[in-house]
Parts: sequence; C-alpha cells; structure tokens
Amino acid sequence: DDLISDSLKDTILDVTYVSICGFLSVAGLVANTLNIIVFIRMGLNDAVNVSLLGLAVSDIFSMTFLLLESTCFNPLFQNVGLPFALMEVQFIVGGWPHICFTRVVSWITAFVTFERCVCIALPLKVKSIITATRAKVVVVMSFLLVAGSAAPEFYVNQFVWKFYPEKNVSLIGLHFIEDRDRFENVTFVLNNVLMQYLAFVAVIICTIILVVKLNEKTRWRSATARGDNTAAISVKDKKVVKMISFISAIFIASYLPSSILFMAMAIKRDFHPSGYFNIFHVTWSLAFMLEGINSTVNIFVYYKMSSKYHRMFHRTFLCRVLE
Repeated sequence: DDLISDSLKDTILDVTYVSICGFLSVAGLVANTLNIIVFIRMGLNDAVNVSLLGLAVSDIFSMTFLLLESTCFNPLFQNVGLPFALMEVQFIVGGWPHICFTRVVSWITAFVTFERCVCIALPLKVKSIITATRAKVVVVMSFLLVAGSAAPEFYVNQFVWKFYPEKNVSLIGLHFIEDRDRFENVTFVLNNVLMQYLAFVAVIICTIILVVKLNEKTRWRSATARGDNTAAISVKDKKVVKMISFISAIFIASYLPSSILFMAMAIKRDFHPSGYFNIFHVTWSLAFMLEGINSTVNIFVYYKMSSKYHRMFHRTFLCRVLE
C-alpha cells in the first residue's frame, strides 16, 4: 500500500506542483530570458559568459517542462476530458525532459566552477587552457551527452491505449516494455546516479581548491601590499569566494534531494509511478520545487555579485549607464 493517502497527496501537490512550481517556472523563464540577453550583450568571446549563457539556456528548457508538469497537475486541467491518462503521460513528456535539462544544468555548473578554479589556481595559463571556443564545445557536448544517455528511458516507457475500469474508458497511458529492467539497470544508474554525483564531486572539489587558493593569495597580498590597497585586494578576493561559494551551495542544496530520490529509485524498483504512485509524486514535487528555486535565483546572484553583469543589466533594461 502507498504511504500517503490520495487526499493528502492531492493537497500537497496542489501547493507544491501547481502553485509553487508553477510560479517558480514562470519566474525562472523570465529571469533566464533576461540572463540570456545580458550575457549575449556582454559578448561570447569570454569563456565564462559562454558557460553562463549555456546554463541559462538549460534553465529555460528545464523551467519550460516544469511549467508543463505544473499544468498537468492542475485539477482544472485534469477534468477537461483529454484522451490520455494525464498523470502517466506527463511522466515522459514533462518529467523526464525536465530531468534531462537539470542534468545539463548540473554539468555546466560543474564546468563553471572548474573554469573559475583554474582562473585562480593557474592565472597565467587559464586563457590558453579554457577558451571561448572550448567552452562552447563543452556546453554543446553537455546537451548531447545527457540527451544520449537519457534516450533509452524514452524507449523503455511507451504510450499505448489502456482500459481504466475505474473510469470505464480507454485512454493513452504508460506501458513498460518487457526488457525494462535490463535496460534500466544500466542506463538509469548511469544517467541519474553516477552522472549527477560526479557533478557534485566536481563542484565540491573545485570549490575547495578555489577557496584555498584565494585564501593563500589574500594572505600573501596582505603581507606584501600596503595601505588601502591591501584592503581593496582582500575585499575583491572575498567577493569572488563568496560568489563561488554561493553558487555551489545553492546548487548542492537544490539538487541533492533529487539525487537521493534517484538513488532510491535505483535501489527500490517500486519507488516509481507504477508502484508507490502517491509518495513518488509528493517527494518529487518537493525536489522539483528546489530545482525551480535554483534556476530562478541565479539572476539575483549575478546582479548582486558581478559588477559587469550589474552594469550591462542596467544599460540594457533600465537605459542607465553605471560607472
């Protein structure tokens, strides 16, 4: 038996999926559209701008499919007499595409952290190691690799006409092929456990290296510099540490719950829409809510902590030139 009753499930999903995720997805679409415009205007000859543009694009797609999921869970939309089982179909047309693009978000976030780590650890070599062209290749490959690794999931889960006795009607619903376990034993763990945890490890390691290197440079400059210049350098370094730590913390906090849920799905096969339907959707609605927050708040991080972004934002949308 499911651990959550139907009535409690409906109440929770109305709050999380329909209301909160619906709002966050719209806000995320607006925020990342602004991000894309700003980064394009800042120029794509800089590797960091290229990476952050790729991050904004993946967030746009992620929020688009989250909005689709939110709409599917809306009670008003469920009762319009559609010819398919909405809760089953949205799992593939909304849930999995959303997850694919959040995986791209994870890898681009790891690459952004790596970029800035190299910039601090090897300042004289960073321009030759990470170029705008290489950043573009990494961003494009992130999209292609995630799409390729997730493709078998769309083969395993297929749409067929099914009879639903409780409604006395035939609808298009979800059907799992006979060899589902054979496929998912490999592809599911590879795409949704290993790839996600590798991104976490990359972000954590690069962030630790970045913070250590910045602290070393701050102490060295404080010992060699004099007067007000010492304070200026220290404040500048601390801003970089704060920004990277902020991005890393938001990413880890937002994506760790979904990673844990994927691990649970890999270990316990009943944790699936075909098994524990109610608890599956309730827990995932909370995880998607956090992912929506991550995709929405980036604009505030850039605006507050990046002077270049701040100036270009004002110049583009407020017609003001800041010194």
